[in-house]
Amino acid sequence: MSDTDLFCDVQVLHSCGGGQCLFDSVRQILRAPGADVNFLRHLVAKRVLNPKYDDCLDAWVTVYAQMRSYTKSDDYDVMATCAQVAPLFVNGQPPTKPYTSEERRAVYDQMMKPSYWGHEYAISVFREELGLQLLVLYPGDFTTALCGLAGTPNDEGQYPECIGFVWLEKWHYRPVQLGTNLLWSQSGLSSFIRSELERAARVPS
Repeated sequence: MSDTDLFCDVQVLHSCGGGQCLFDSVRQILRAPGADVNFLRHLVAKRVLNPKYDDCLDAWVTVYAQMRSYTKSDDYDVMATCAQVAPLFVNGQPPTKPYTSEERRAVYDQMMKPSYWGHEYAISVFREELGLQLLVLYPGDFTTALCGLAGTPNDEGQYPECIGFVWLEKWHYRPVQLGTNLLWSQSGLSSFIRSELERAARVPS
């Protein structure tokens, strides 16, 4: 039995490669005019221009300072999510604060390139800026993860009103369609999952 056998109406859709997969998955989930990949990248990248969000910039600099001597194969995920601060290192030395406008722009420009994948940081920005909670599903825990959402109360504020799913396998994100929807409300998602569980219970083993 595969991960998705319990849910009969599930599709893991195609997404662009080359570092664009997370942003392309969100574009498909939103299905909104103007929500193209470059707009979504800008939404994430523009934060480095604002000193209010320097905690993230500081964290990337710290991690990159530790990791810059490694190759991507040593820690592909880390390097793909913090290498955008590479232009700030001069002769191997990290930048000093406060960051200049030129340094901020250099990081922004790097984040607008496909070499910046996004990952957890981009997902957190989508929640704050768009009210979209992306839930990441992995091979092997698809059914468990969805079943766990069936009774999640909305009034606890665990999720915003809009929920989308992405499938992550071998460093590649793909949007997940449940039924006819890519974008869900908490109440609608819970109802869908419960109905699928009830349908599966009626199917003879």
